[in-house]
Amino acid sequence: MGGNAFAVPAARLTIPEYEALRLHLLFRLDAFAPVDTAPYLSNKASHGDIDVLLGWDKAGWENGKGRGEGKVNLSRVTRAEMLASALRAAGVADVTLLSPGNQLATWCDIVTAHIGGTHWLRLGGQMSVAIPMRVVREALRLWSFFVPELLDMGPPAPVTTSEDIDRDGAAPLHTSSSETFETAPTSPAGISPAPTPGFPPPTAAHLSPNHPYADLVPNTFAQVDLLLLPPPAVPFQRFTHAYGSTMLLLSQLVRRASSCRDFVLQGHCAVLRWDPYPGCPKAEVRLTHSPDALCAYLGLRWDAWEASKPATEEDLFAWFADCGAASPAARGLRQMARHGLVEGTYTHQGRSRVAVLDVFGAWLRERGWGPSTRSPSPAKSEGSEGSERTGTGTGSGKEQAAESLAEAKDGLKRATPESETEPPTPKKPKPPQPVNAVPPNQPRPLPSAHAAILRYWGKEEEYVAAVQAIRPMAALRWAGVERRRLADIRKAEEATKKEQAEAESASGCANISAAA
Repeated sequence: MGGNAFAVPAARLTIPEYEALRLHLLFRLDAFAPVDTAPYLSNKASHGDIDVLLGWDKAGWENGKGRGEGKVNLSRVTRAEMLASALRAAGVADVTLLSPGNQLATWCDIVTAHIGGTHWLRLGGQMSVAIPMRVVREALRLWSFFVPELLDMGPPAPVTTSEDIDRDGAAPLHTSSSETFETAPTSPAGISPAPTPGFPPPTAAHLSPNHPYADLVPNTFAQVDLLLLPPPAVPFQRFTHAYGSTMLLLSQLVRRASSCRDFVLQGHCAVLRWDPYPGCPKAEVRLTHSPDALCAYLGLRWDAWEASKPATEEDLFAWFADCGAASPAARGLRQMARHGLVEGTYTHQGRSRVAVLDVFGAWLRERGWGPSTRSPSPAKSEGSEGSERTGTGTGSGKEQAAESLAEAKDGLKRATPESETEPPTPKKPKPPQPVNAVPPNQPRPLPSAHAAILRYWGKEEEYVAAVQAIRPMAALRWAGVERRRLADIRKAEEATKKEQAEAESASGCANISAAA
């Protein structure tokens, strides 16, 4: 989430702080398996957060649902309760992402306190944790004894001493298992820390005093994002989350290489979606969670990925471009080379996150993957050019012609007497919109690109099963459509009969009057 999950900005971590916190998290979260973090570009000077990938057999393949937030309310928890398995602590051994809210909140409290955090926010299968910077600096001081190379990775921040940690109300990280520590420490002498210049106190700015994050001060905590995944999906998530831009570039490349916008990456797997029954949930087929298999499909070199350690974005771009000229990846790259031909394709919308697509497009064009300029637009006629040259600067020739026509109509209305003005023509009722539904036994056919993807991955049977699972819902929807259609037919028939009866009555009255 880029360090912005808690409504107040988190501190940016230097490389030594990041690596020390990473080691601290890998050590504390050993109850999960596997535990990993995504690699980052070696020229990166700081990080807004740290993503930790946690293999958890209670996490399903579907995207997690639900939301929760809180402040750790375990005032004093012994090391024995925190060690080993946070999954089994406090009697929540059977907790899952679908457990009742109170059990899941207790589980989040335990995991947060176990890694030294104070606040947490859960969105589906991702949990963000706020860890005070004093914990990060103590981790740096502790792990630098075991890994002296940490201090050589960049300029470290001032290291907090154990005395400062004690004054803050929490025990150092190297306390024994029999000691206890506070998970929600208070400031010394009850004095609130001063906010960082340029940031107003969050409670006075936009947070209620009762909000769980009301006591968070900007830039005094580090944000940790814990991604709960099925254990087999951790390598795929590590691949897609690597080096910051990999997920965005790879997802765009997959869609263009396959000529299918419904071939998408979910972070932990690749899926194909299609809506055989409009108005119902899409049929979704999980294709693969193997990064090696996905690279083989695209024609990218997985062995080169494992051996590489990109230092810059250009190094990452070079790996994408290292593919065969006839591979699906090459076809997708030739389309991605068009990004940025229109100045500010993404940046003019404020979408700075995807502005890397413009950079990648320019990088590809420099290496011959696409034209360096846009295709010229059709030549304008002399009349249109003359109208633009003789314009008054208020708009194009078409706009001026429209304005002149409107003025002429206004003048005609003013010159016409009111008695000669025709009464307004009543508007015709809009025709009914076509029903967005199909019979349950006639699903929308699968496009050829989708069918080719299913054949490649051998997932035709899974797609048929997914369609069968949606069919009962489609049948209910179609039954409702049929009921409304029959009701409309009956209503139209009744209206026709009423008009005929009125016409017959009027005709009979006319005949009686004529006979009289």
